Amino acid sequence: MHYVITISRQFGSGGKEIGKKVAEILNIPCYDKTVNEFTAVKTGFSKQTIENAEDKTPGAFTYGMFSYVKLQPMHDEIFFAQSEVIRNLAAKGPCVLVGRCADCVLSDRKNVLNVFVFAPIEDRVKRVMSRHNVSQEEAGRIIKANDRMRKRYHDHYSDRRWGEAKNYHLTINSTVGVENAANTIAKLVEGLAKKDE
Repeated sequence: MHYVITISRQFGSGGKEIGKKVAEILNIPCYDKTVNEFTAVKTGFSKQTIENAEDKTPGAFTYGMFSYVKLQPMHDEIFFAQSEVIRNLAAKGPCVLVGRCADCVLSDRKNVLNVFVFAPIEDRVKRVMSRHNVSQEEAGRIIKANDRMRKRYHDHYSDRRWGEAKNYHLTINSTVGVENAANTIAKLVEGLAKKDE
């Protein structure tokens, strides 16, 4: 049975880059924004609509309103369609799945390695300042807002808490470097695959 690696990450920690590097080392596909494209085809929503709904959860008012008319909020519809896309990708073969609550979606599947990537706030601020060309203060605000949304989204659709070490097979500090972090994850996957032979 093949292995699937899920990468959850703090905003600005470099988790996406690490996921791509792991996929490159293992010569397997990495799915990040492409999951949105597949979900758009499945739901009929535009890719932009799906990206706008990403990491957002419907509030109590929305649920009340939709339950009244016996419909499902758009955020839930997108999440459940995205979950089906993730399960299909995982069933196809080994891959890396970045974000999108993949660790929760695949919680009943064997041979999944769940990784959480984190970094000290000062490193994350530097990365966000460089990537988005914003001030230190603005970078801090962006990080705080995105982490809050990711946590709320994850915890809304899962019974496990986002970022808690006990909910992952491996947590890794990206200050060790993208290459070192990716090599560590890849070696762990290779070791687990050999153990299963």
